[in-house]
Amino acid sequence: MVSKLLVRTYDVGLGDCIYVRIPDGKRGFHILIDCGSWSGSKKLGEAIIHLKGELPKEQGKGQLDLLVATHLHFDHLSGFKKKFFEGIKVKHLWLSAAMNKDHPQATGLHKLHDEVNTGLTRLQKLVDQGLPLSDELKKEIEARVELAANEDEMDLLLNDLGATPVFVHAGDQTPVASLGLPPQTKLTILGPENNIDYYYMGDDGAGPGIATSRVSTLNAASKQFAARKAKREGQVPTNISGADFRNLRARLLSNILAFSYAENGFTNNTSVVFLLEWKGKRLLFAGDAEWDAEYKDGKPNGSWNVMWHKYKTAFAKPLDFLKVSHHGSINATPWITEDPSYEASQILDAILPRPTGGKKAKARALISTERGRYETIPGTDLVKELGARVANTKVYKDLLKPEHKTHWKHKALEESTLGFPQPLRTDFERLLTPDKNYIELEF
Repeated sequence: MVSKLLVRTYDVGLGDCIYVRIPDGKRGFHILIDCGSWSGSKKLGEAIIHLKGELPKEQGKGQLDLLVATHLHFDHLSGFKKKFFEGIKVKHLWLSAAMNKDHPQATGLHKLHDEVNTGLTRLQKLVDQGLPLSDELKKEIEARVELAANEDEMDLLLNDLGATPVFVHAGDQTPVASLGLPPQTKLTILGPENNIDYYYMGDDGAGPGIATSRVSTLNAASKQFAARKAKREGQVPTNISGADFRNLRARLLSNILAFSYAENGFTNNTSVVFLLEWKGKRLLFAGDAEWDAEYKDGKPNGSWNVMWHKYKTAFAKPLDFLKVSHHGSINATPWITEDPSYEASQILDAILPRPTGGKKAKARALISTERGRYETIPGTDLVKELGARVANTKVYKDLLKPEHKTHWKHKALEESTLGFPQPLRTDFERLLTPDKNYIELEF
């Protein structure tokens, strides 16, 4: 009989694959949160093989009591493939309310998502046809296209796992009541709100409408541009000057990418976020929730701001555990602390207060991350700040080999922060113990 609650974060590169086991007699209660990576499928395969060995067996299949797909991004969904989930039976399946294509209060987000994907696909075609861009920009366009590629994975989730998908949202305890949670266990869904467009898109009569119409206009221009290019085999159209043509192309490229970044943030903010309470311990799983300067009614908001505005009582006591959201990105954990009255400061101080008066931190945290794709993932100043607020830290500068102490894309930032305590993170722990593909905590 297992007596401790387990949280295990698998190293899947840049992505999430998180296993939680709650004690419940001999069998336990087993949860998987997301299964995706932006770093290929090899590590995902290793994680699922290991997971299968941990699950209780019934009729030859590993039993998952709850599977949560937090939001519609490749690095959280790409592992939902038949080859991985053969031999696993899912009892309950939760998806974000925003993943319901028929949800009437997410029409703005869905329209923007479709328009952005159309624009990115056309940009990718232009690149394939020889559009002269830097290698870095080409990689960024390819990454934007890949991040939204999830049709096969969604098909598996919706149709082939055997469990009926439930689209969950904050404040809805009906899905929780049906889980049959172990004694002394409580689960509270804190995000996303059911009215996706209002809280995250800014549906005050202008937000989504303006955004989606502008992207539609850009897509129409993109289509015309592609047709002209194909017809003239790459030559500048004769009806505009060469300078105007290049300016049009630059605006088209930058605007579609800008809308892609915005849509990416909207989608992150629709992550399923839940607070798990067990025997007085408080564990927050935050998906890829982002934060903004402050909550604004009827305007685009970060998920953290909405939760703080609507469910402040859930943060009335500090956390015992935080799954650091969005792989340690600087935009995903409220952490600007210069002004104590600033909303982000209030949130961070509520969930992970800095110890004072010689006291030691008691909370713990895990970061599923991989440096290299973006300078802001993980945010070096953020992990340093978190390291001052949690107990399970390491000074990785003292432990890593010289060739691993800084990454070229993070070098200037890491040199000033790597010598400070940080929470445990999957990428550095794999470097220290190459044969172990996860980090875990017990409560």
